[in-house]
Amino acid sequence: MTNQSITRGSHIRSYGKPSRRSAGVSHIRSRREKQGERRSRIKPVRARWATEPTSTPHRRGSGIRYGDLDLSPQDSYHIKPASKSRHGKLRVAVLGGNEEVGRNMSLLEYEDDIILIDMGVQFPEEGMLGVDVIIPNISYLKGKEQNVRAVIITHAHNDHIGAIPHLMPFLPNVPIFSSPLTLAMIAKKLEYHTDVHVEMKAVDNDTRLELGAFHVTFFGVSHSVPSSHGVIIETPVGKVVHTGDFKLDHNPQDAEGKANLQRLQDLGSENVLLLMSDSTNASVPGFQVMEREVETNLEKIFQDAAGRLIVGMISTNILRLGQMIKLAEQFGRKVAIEGLSIKTNLEIAEQLGYVSYLPETVLEVKELASYPDDKQMIICSGAQGENNAAFSRIADGKHPLVEIRPGDTVVFSSSVIPGNERTVQAVTDKFYRAGARVINVKMLDIHAGGHARQDDLKAVIQHVKPRYLMPIEGHHAFLHAHAQAGVAAGLSRENIFISDNGQVVEFDRNGGRLTSDYLPAGYVFVDGKTIDEVDLETLRQRKHVGEEGLIVVTFAWKNDRLYGLVNVKIYGFRKESMVPKTAQNIALFIEKELQKIPEGLRGNLPKWRQSLEDTLGKELFEATNRQPLILVTVIPVK
Repeated sequence: MTNQSITRGSHIRSYGKPSRRSAGVSHIRSRREKQGERRSRIKPVRARWATEPTSTPHRRGSGIRYGDLDLSPQDSYHIKPASKSRHGKLRVAVLGGNEEVGRNMSLLEYEDDIILIDMGVQFPEEGMLGVDVIIPNISYLKGKEQNVRAVIITHAHNDHIGAIPHLMPFLPNVPIFSSPLTLAMIAKKLEYHTDVHVEMKAVDNDTRLELGAFHVTFFGVSHSVPSSHGVIIETPVGKVVHTGDFKLDHNPQDAEGKANLQRLQDLGSENVLLLMSDSTNASVPGFQVMEREVETNLEKIFQDAAGRLIVGMISTNILRLGQMIKLAEQFGRKVAIEGLSIKTNLEIAEQLGYVSYLPETVLEVKELASYPDDKQMIICSGAQGENNAAFSRIADGKHPLVEIRPGDTVVFSSSVIPGNERTVQAVTDKFYRAGARVINVKMLDIHAGGHARQDDLKAVIQHVKPRYLMPIEGHHAFLHAHAQAGVAAGLSRENIFISDNGQVVEFDRNGGRLTSDYLPAGYVFVDGKTIDEVDLETLRQRKHVGEEGLIVVTFAWKNDRLYGLVNVKIYGFRKESMVPKTAQNIALFIEKELQKIPEGLRGNLPKWRQSLEDTLGKELFEATNRQPLILVTVIPVK
């Protein structure tokens, strides 16, 4: 994809037209509108749900629809007959996620069969000016599109599904397999990309996929979003287990959780060749906190809060969302939901039965004003400090209906994603300045992270008993911490492969090895509506202009002499009051330099224009110790 650039619009090929119903804006109906009828609460955007059975009713998830999209899991899907070869090599590579948090994608290839697991985004780092998101590099697949049998998505977080609208146009006719909830969230995302259509097929723990050389099954895992799955891939050279994001519940209280733990333990007797396992929390000792352990602390917050409760959370943390609404009902508080993403996810979760509440519990934010402060709760998206999210707008005093006042209790109900520490701290400080009481995970266990910690990772390795371990998903240091956990669990260090993005790990009937072969895996930037039209040099130029400023010098040139005046425009180099004087000084300097140009260079515009830029740059650096970007434009006049 490094040699391809696309602009979202008419020249992107559409692979089929999605069927959508009438569009509308997500909102919550007023109490007056809902009198005498069952409240619909949150209206879906563009599509309506139907829950009439469309397949055998005994199967979990049967009859789930999103618009015209059937989300009923099937027992099996056959994409291509199994490969007969048993003498080939399995190649495994991570195309994103092994040197950062986000941009997750793994590739498995056996002869002419390829499958991809996850297709996520990474959010831009500081200094990546103008970049919206970073996506995996799939240029290796150019010319091999027909070999890609499927994209398998483990769960609904953006670092695993966010690149789908950007990359699936390059993979025509490739189906996406995932759980009904995850597919619904993908479908909702694609409603904002009407030129992109993909075939989506629902799976559950009983589904089996035949994808050429790969036979795939699934097992449920605990995570911060429901319907998260690990993936079991049977290959001609052995069985591969990909955990996706997970945490380990050692004492599940529900039947589904017990079945998932049992499946993980059963893998220990199935001669697993390779375990590809989540490393996001590998550097954190101990065991991960479970949601039920958090509920006691959340109850204490509800008991102690004398005024309004304002909660910031990640919009896909549906389990926490349901937990908060349940506690609000228990303590007699009315709830307002702020943020389109969290409203949408609540609507989807409610329709699929992951969240339920009384019709009168969830109101519009403006309706809360008729209730006392101690009977109000506002749940917002944006706990990571995102600029335009509802939580940040409230902290900035820019929300039209919610203003922080003394007595409010503000709860950050999420841990900080690595890289977001500064923005989260800035939002926290703003809440303190406004007089709110602030509670976060450093003060109280009010968030159960979604990723396994060191002792969980050791337990999984001991359960699965893989021959090889491949830590994935995390900064390089996280992968090494995971490797240490593997050694502590009894694996030989030689059988643990710590790979870079793109580095190929190869397996045959005799075993595996980390190779020196690399697939393209560099950053691909999404900037506005374009993909891969911004490179690192462009970002360096943007950063330079942002830090040092820009000076544009324009003048006319006739008969090898200055014609008219020198025009100077200054951006971001000096404060506004100093710009006129600075521009005047630069114009005078340029006029003097033009008189010094040797006769032999006067007809060579490019060469002496560059000389003018260099000379002016040196002069400004000596005078100001700054190096603005300088552009000299010469207009020839005949």
